[in-house]
Amino acid sequence: MKKINNLIILLLTVIFALSCDEETLLLDTGINPDLYITLPEDAPNIAFPNKPISFSAKAFAKDGVSKIETKVNYQSIEGSVFTPSNNSKTADYTFNYTPTNDDLGKTLNYVLVVEDKKGFTSTADYAVKVVLEPAVIELEFPEILPDTLNIGDVLEFDIQVTSEDELKKIETILNNEEITEITKVDFDNPFIATYSFRYEIQPEDGGKDITFTYKVTDIEDKFKEDNFTLFIKGLAYPKVMTAFADVTLGMQGNTDTGQFIDLKTGTVYTVSNAKLMSSGIDLGTFRSGTSGINLFASSYENAAQFIYNEANWGEDNLGSWSFRNNTELRRISNDLMSINDFNNIMDDRLVIEAFNASEPSLNALSRLGEDEIIAFKTAEGEYGLIHVKSIVSSSSGTLSFDYKIQGDQFIIPINAYSDVKIGMQGNNEVGPFLNAETSTVYSVLDAKVNSSKIDLGTFRSSSSGVNLFVPSYENAAQFIYNEANWGSDNLGTWSVRNKTEIREVSDSVLTTDMFYEISDGQDIISVFDQSGTSYENFSRLGENTIIAFKTSNGKHGLLLVKSVTASSTGNIIIDYKVQQ
Repeated sequence: MKKINNLIILLLTVIFALSCDEETLLLDTGINPDLYITLPEDAPNIAFPNKPISFSAKAFAKDGVSKIETKVNYQSIEGSVFTPSNNSKTADYTFNYTPTNDDLGKTLNYVLVVEDKKGFTSTADYAVKVVLEPAVIELEFPEILPDTLNIGDVLEFDIQVTSEDELKKIETILNNEEITEITKVDFDNPFIATYSFRYEIQPEDGGKDITFTYKVTDIEDKFKEDNFTLFIKGLAYPKVMTAFADVTLGMQGNTDTGQFIDLKTGTVYTVSNAKLMSSGIDLGTFRSGTSGINLFASSYENAAQFIYNEANWGEDNLGSWSFRNNTELRRISNDLMSINDFNNIMDDRLVIEAFNASEPSLNALSRLGEDEIIAFKTAEGEYGLIHVKSIVSSSSGTLSFDYKIQGDQFIIPINAYSDVKIGMQGNNEVGPFLNAETSTVYSVLDAKVNSSKIDLGTFRSSSSGVNLFVPSYENAAQFIYNEANWGSDNLGTWSVRNKTEIREVSDSVLTTDMFYEISDGQDIISVFDQSGTSYENFSRLGENTIIAFKTSNGKHGLLLVKSVTASSTGNIIIDYKVQQ
């Protein structure tokens, strides 16, 4: 019996010791051992939209658990209250929440509260950050893609796409804008797709790297992006300037003329209308006793604080606008550009050059004077010039000016070459092959070495007269520039035989006088497009014949035959124009 009593005493001692250790541990962590709620160690600290969070919290109350709930900002979440059905001192509490898309990027803060039978409470804080769930999406590109292309070239290839979740959308983004015409939203197989990408290199792409972003989104709005960058050879084509004359803006006290302008359209707005159209407003004006006539961007804070403020303009005040565009302004010195230069500008090359040479950019210019020239760049990236013509310097006065802004049309620059002589096959002084882009004439020997550069050739035949042909023309290789006549230099052995397209131009499309008036590559392309079928050879070439051509590099051109010396040792003399 004594042994049994000793064993009972030992067991009670162990239980008491364990109880004391648990209580000591709770006290060491700042938890009241008589009333607490604890979270599991594996409670997630990251969650995903539309994916439930769930875990079980442990609660203890020495005086019995009355209820457990979850609160946000001291307010109980609807449906979160749990009331035990008995007088137990312990309880398991299940936390459940499914983040929404609106929660993305937020840290959600919750407080779990346990209350005992006496009304005392204890809490546990729980925070979880909602992030985008990683997308299990793969994009497979062709093994070989070009590093460089020319303006007018077409970039075209397929991307193989696989996704763990159903596909929702595949799109291409360039310059922060979706190329909507190649967006794919219909899928025969929602988990596997072939995305056919096609893009024609545009004039504005020239002379720089362009980056395409391919974005694949699944049904849960998870997405993956891959980029592809290549360099576009040549210079960006200049844009035609759109001119606006005799534009007048009023000062802040002018009740007849508006104070703000949309430079793209030339529309002038009063203050109240400008607020409604704030996304399109580029510039405004005011007059100050200390700084004179001011021209400013709607982002200029001083104008919002001191001129177009709530005290003066009520709810139309500048500070309340939905958009306040940051147009850049730069003064142009007289040495850099004269009024005559301004008047003669037709495209944007000198405009951009003047802007870049006139740092720094400001969002307001004060003390404007007549005959000043001001360069600007809108928030949309459009360059332009303003010529200040007249000023009425009072708070109810006006500012009148002419201005020019980049339009949507491009000028394709061309090179014009005159009196270019090309020899026939028997001419020992002048070669029979031409590189149209540089106006270089090559002998047969030099042409073979530079075969990738050769666009056109000539020969004379007794049956077909003077011929203009392209290097891919097989009859020229077989009967004229053959091995029998030219040995190892014969045309058939060239490493590259370019297939220039040539088309005869009729008088109804272009006359000789019209040929000399052409100054824009757009017109050359138009003539080419109107001139029917492409051939590899034109025979019986005569004076005043006009030929449209397109090189293998995509350069369009027009040539006018000025004179023909019709013998195997003769030549032709041409004037021609070709895209830069």
